Amino acid sequence: MKILIYGEGYFFAIAPQLKKSFEQLNCETDIFNWTSYLYTERGVNLKNRVLNRIMMPLIASRINRDLVNCVKNSTYDFVLVNNGWHLTSKTIDAIKKHTKHVINWSTDEFFNNAFSSFIHTETITKYDCVLTQRKHLFNLYRSKGIKKLEYLPLFYYPEHHPIVTSENEKIIWGSGIAFIGSWSKKRERMINFLEGLDVKIWGGRWNKSSKEFKKKFKVKNKIAWLEDMSRVVNSTKIIIDTLTTEQNDEINMKNYQVPACGGFLITNRTNMLLELFEEGKEIVCYDSYKELKEKCEYYLLHEEERIKIAANAHKKVIGGQNTILDIAKKILDIVNTLPGKEVRHE
Repeated sequence: MKILIYGEGYFFAIAPQLKKSFEQLNCETDIFNWTSYLYTERGVNLKNRVLNRIMMPLIASRINRDLVNCVKNSTYDFVLVNNGWHLTSKTIDAIKKHTKHVINWSTDEFFNNAFSSFIHTETITKYDCVLTQRKHLFNLYRSKGIKKLEYLPLFYYPEHHPIVTSENEKIIWGSGIAFIGSWSKKRERMINFLEGLDVKIWGGRWNKSSKEFKKKFKVKNKIAWLEDMSRVVNSTKIIIDTLTTEQNDEINMKNYQVPACGGFLITNRTNMLLELFEEGKEIVCYDSYKELKEKCEYYLLHEEERIKIAANAHKKVIGGQNTILDIAKKILDIVNTLPGKEVRHE
C-alpha cells in the first residue's frame, strides 16, 4: 500500500507523526510538505513573513502544480489531504485521475472565516470522503454538498506523553495552573479572571497581551510542543483550556493529550466532551469564567480529589483506541469501505 499525505512538514505537525504510523502498518508513505515552499522555511523573520504574504498567490500556484505532478508521476493508492490549505478544485480533480481515492482530513474547521485566505472551500465537495471530529456539524457539511462524511476522533502521541519530570524540571516547568496555547483576546480575557492565582502561560504571540496582563501572570516566550507539553503537564497541578469557538470545536487535542500525560484538566463543558468523559470523575468543566476560577481555587486545595480525577482520565484515554496509530488504522478501515481496490493493514 502506497500513500501520499499532503500536509505540514513541521516536526510537531500531524503529517510526520501519521507517516510513522502508516509505516508501522507496512504502508509505504510519502509527505508532500507544502510548508517547504514558504519563505519562512529559510528563516523566521519579518522579511520572510512579508514575502510569504506578498508571494502567496505564486507560492500556492507552485504547490498545486507540483502536487499534481507528484501524484501523476507515482502510483499512490490514495492521497490523504490534511486540511487542504491552498489546494484548488482543479487540483483535486486532476489528482483524482491518477490515484484511487483523494480523502480530506479536516482537523481545522473548513468553513472558518479565519482560514478563508488559505482554504478554497469549494474544494470540499471534490473529495471522495471527508474525515472530521466535528460530528455535530455533519448536517451543515451535508448542506454544503459533502456527500461522504466519516467521523474520525482526535488522538494523542504515546511516544511523547507522558514524560517523567525531575524535581528540578518541575521548578522550571511547573506552576499551580498553566495554559498551553497561543494568544488571543478571548484567552487573555479568560486568564484575567484568574488574577491572584499562580498561572503560567506557554505559547506564541503572548507579546500581544497587555502590560498589565504580563505583570499579573508568568508569560513564557516558549511554545510547549510534544515532550515539552508533557513536561508542563507533569509539573503543574491544573491545566486550563478553552475551546476555539471560531472553529466550532466541541473537543480538541488537549482533551486527549493532557489526560494521556496524567494531568488534571479543566475545560469547557460540551455535549461531545461529556460523551467521552464523566464530569467530576474523569474531567472538570466550566460554563463561565467565574465557574472556572471557583473550580481552580477548589481543586488547588483538594489535592486528593484532583489526583484521583486525573488518574481516572488517564486510564480512560490510554485504555481506549486513542493513539495516532489507532487513527491510522481507522483511516485505512474507512478507505476499505470506499468503492475500488481494498486497502489492508495488519
